[in-house]
Amino acid sequence: MKLVIPVNYAVPPSQLMRALTDRDFHAEKIRRLQPLSFEIVEHSKVGSKFSIRVRRTMRNEAAVPALLKKLVPATSVIEHIDTWDTKTGKGQVVLSIAGLPVQLGCSITATARGNGTELSHDWEILCRLPVVGSAAERFIAGDLPRLMELEADAARPALERYT
Repeated sequence: MKLVIPVNYAVPPSQLMRALTDRDFHAEKIRRLQPLSFEIVEHSKVGSKFSIRVRRTMRNEAAVPALLKKLVPATSVIEHIDTWDTKTGKGQVVLSIAGLPVQLGCSITATARGNGTELSHDWEILCRLPVVGSAAERFIAGDLPRLMELEADAARPALERYT
């Protein structure tokens, strides 16, 4: 299943890129999301290339359909690898959820919009489980916009220090 989600920030692309390629920005954003736990497993920055791998344990707050209740626990261990190229303004996220056989990833493009920046997230969601696979994809796709707005809301307060 494919899904495009735009997220807007009231800062120019150069300022947003400085934040998105800083380890401390990611740590602050995740703290604001109030995970049960989190760890920055690794990160690197070489020239215009940045990568960060984060593992966090979060409460599942979405209403889970009955068909998926056995698959989706009350808390999830989520690991994601974010990569960015500041020269191109393009990024990628690869995400895994422990115990949930779903492939999640997106390519991201930063585009100037007036005085701000739009990050266009082109998601691909794939669950190959028989019977419940398409239901799992629909559940994730239905909750992704809410989750992404929570992430953006957690990120926005930290952006001012990257002017």
